[in-house]
Amino acid sequence: MAGNYLMKSRHGTVYYFRRRVPVDLQQALGRKALVLSLETSDRRTAIIRGRAVAVQTDAVFQHVAMTKKSRKSDNIRIDYELKIDLNDLGLPSSITVNAQPDEQEAVNSAIKTALENAGRRESKESSPKAKKRLVDAVSEFYDKSQLKPSSKQTFRARLRHAQEHFGEERDVLAIQQSDFAGYCSHVQATVTNPTTQNLYMSSVAQFINWHGARVLGRSLVSTKTFTTRKTTPDSDDRDAFTLDQLRLIFENAKQYRRSSPCKFWSSIVPVFTGCRIEEISQINLKTDVQQDAEAGIWYLLLNERPDADGSVRKSIKKPSNWRVAPIHPALVKHGFVEFLHTQRRAGYSRPFESEWEAREADDPEVGRILKWSHYISRWGGRELNKLRELHDFDRKLTYFHSQRHSCKGILRAADVRNDISEAIAGRDTGSSDSERYGKLKKDHRELYSKGIAVGLSELSEMLDEVLGGD
Repeated sequence: MAGNYLMKSRHGTVYYFRRRVPVDLQQALGRKALVLSLETSDRRTAIIRGRAVAVQTDAVFQHVAMTKKSRKSDNIRIDYELKIDLNDLGLPSSITVNAQPDEQEAVNSAIKTALENAGRRESKESSPKAKKRLVDAVSEFYDKSQLKPSSKQTFRARLRHAQEHFGEERDVLAIQQSDFAGYCSHVQATVTNPTTQNLYMSSVAQFINWHGARVLGRSLVSTKTFTTRKTTPDSDDRDAFTLDQLRLIFENAKQYRRSSPCKFWSSIVPVFTGCRIEEISQINLKTDVQQDAEAGIWYLLLNERPDADGSVRKSIKKPSNWRVAPIHPALVKHGFVEFLHTQRRAGYSRPFESEWEAREADDPEVGRILKWSHYISRWGGRELNKLRELHDFDRKLTYFHSQRHSCKGILRAADVRNDISEAIAGRDTGSSDSERYGKLKKDHRELYSKGIAVGLSELSEMLDEVLGGD
C-alpha cells in the first residue's frame, strides 16, 4: 500500500511520500496533498518509511473528519494531536506533537524526527547485512557494472591481485583510505611498470567506489597522491619501428601479396592509417568502407554501430576513439580498396575473416567477448619473431602496435599538426577545445589533405619501391 504513495524527485535521486488529501478535508487542512521527502534513494527503505507515514496520515484524516462531523462546520480550526508510532519498526517509543492544521512546519518536523530515528535504527540493524565479501563483490561487479565485457576482462587480473592482498573474505564496504594506501604500497612493490601500477590502483579504486556508491551512496577511496602523474603522452611510452625496419616488414609481407592477401594487407595498413589492428579487422565491409567521390577519398568508419541484424560485433576502446580513417592513395593504388570489395563479394563481413576467424567466447564472469584480431595478433607475433632472427629488432617492438606508433612519429617528422596526427590515431589531446577536436576526427577531408597525404609521402615512396611492378 505504501508503495502507491511513493514518487521520485525530479532528478530521480530521492523518494518522496505524496498522498492526496480527501476533497472534503482540504479546507480544514489547508492543502490538497501531503508531500514529504523520505530522504532515501533505496526503494525498499522508502516503502518502510512510507508505510509509517501512511498510517499516521490515516489517523490524521480520520481525526479531522470526525472533528468536522461533530462540529458540523467547514469553517473551523482543528486542534489535533499527531502521533507518529513506529513500534512496527522496532522503536521503543512514540513521538508526539500538538499542532494546528496550518502549522505545517511542526507537523513535518514531527514526521521527519520519527523518520530520522527510524533511519538510524534501520541503518544500525542493517549494517551486518551491508557487509559484502570481496569475492562476492567481484562477481556482482562483473554481473551488474556497465563496463563492456572486454573492459571487464582487463579488470580480472587487477581484481585478482586485490583479492590476494585483502583476502576473499574482506568486507569491501569496510575498506577505508588507510587500507587502500596499504594496497597501493603493495602494488608499487609487486608491479614493475609505473603505468601498469596506475592502472591497477585506478581499477581497484573504481571497483571499491562502485560498491560504495551503490550501497552507501558515497565513494570510499581515492587514488590521489598514490598514482604517478604522467608528464608525457601515453604514445611516447611505446616503441616504434624505424623506416628501415618498416622496409624490412614490407619486403617480408610482399611474399603474401598473391597467396595470402589478408597477411599482406594486415602487415601494411596499420602504419598507413595509425589504427589498431582490432579497429581495422572489425570494420563492417558493407557499411564502414566509404567513398567521397567529389574529393576522390576513400575512408573507413571506426565505431561501435551494430550490424544490420542489430548485433554489435565491434568494440572501440573508448567513445572518444570513434573517428574516420582516410585511406592513403598508395594503398588504393596497390589494391587495398579492391581487396575489401573482393572480401565482401565473397560473403565475408570483415576484412581478414577469410584467413582468421574471430575469437568468440561466452565468459561466465564477464559475458560475451568477440575479438576479431586475436588470431591475427598471434600470427603477427610469430612473424616478428622470424624477422628478429634475421635482423636486429628490439624485443619491445610489436608487429602491429608499433606500426601505429610509427605512423605518429612519421607524421610528426613531416611537421603535421599535432591535433591532426592525434585525431588520425583517435587519441585524446587533452585540449580544452574538445568540440572542435571531436569534429576534426570526423572530417576525412582535412585528415587526408593535412595529414596522411602530406605526412606519409616518404612511406608511400618506400612501399612503391618495395612492390615495384608487382
